Amino acid sequence: MNGANAAIRRAKLQEQARVRVIERRPLRFSPDLASLVGARWVRSGSGLLRFGRRLLLIQDDALWLPWLDETGQLHVMPLPADGAGLRLFDDKRKKPDFEAAALVGDRALLFGSGSLPSRERIAIVGPDGKTRVIDGRTLYAALRAERRFAGAELNIEGAVVVAGQLLLCNRGNGAPRDPASAFDATVQVPLDELERYLTDPERALAPALGTGSAASETCA
Repeated sequence: MNGANAAIRRAKLQEQARVRVIERRPLRFSPDLASLVGARWVRSGSGLLRFGRRLLLIQDDALWLPWLDETGQLHVMPLPADGAGLRLFDDKRKKPDFEAAALVGDRALLFGSGSLPSRERIAIVGPDGKTRVIDGRTLYAALRAERRFAGAELNIEGAVVVAGQLLLCNRGNGAPRDPASAFDATVQVPLDELERYLTDPERALAPALGTGSAASETCA
């Protein structure tokens, strides 16, 4: 494959891949943090991202971002609340569903899965810890329209930066468009176009998809 076809790929199972658990620890907040957050522990675990000296713990049902420092102490930072002022979501239809995270430059980006309109948001964490959440509906619409990437309902589950491209991974476990179109796939998004989009998502064009050279199909 070459050109655009090389940058949009169906995923393949790697039989040799192995995972080994080397440590387990409880992720319970201190009483003060639990009172602030409204939960006694990290509610969910969608991903991990090394961000400077922090290890970010990605939750799919909360607009709180827990993180571990170098000593293993658990902290938390708030993400902007939704329109109703909520940061915790027991109603799955309303949760932000952050399922993928990547380090882009000096910022951490958290991506909603895109499986519902409420899950088309992107959280941006700056190096100073300041956070904002943007509406990424035009980007998600472009991802959903790319049949080589989203043969079934959109469900972004992974992201990683490779050679100047953001590699997004879609899990094809949703309702397929036709019986043969449910598949896992990756697509590359040029970082320069993504940066322009993040600056002004209301007016900027969605980044072009699959325009880079071939990259690894593995998402962290």
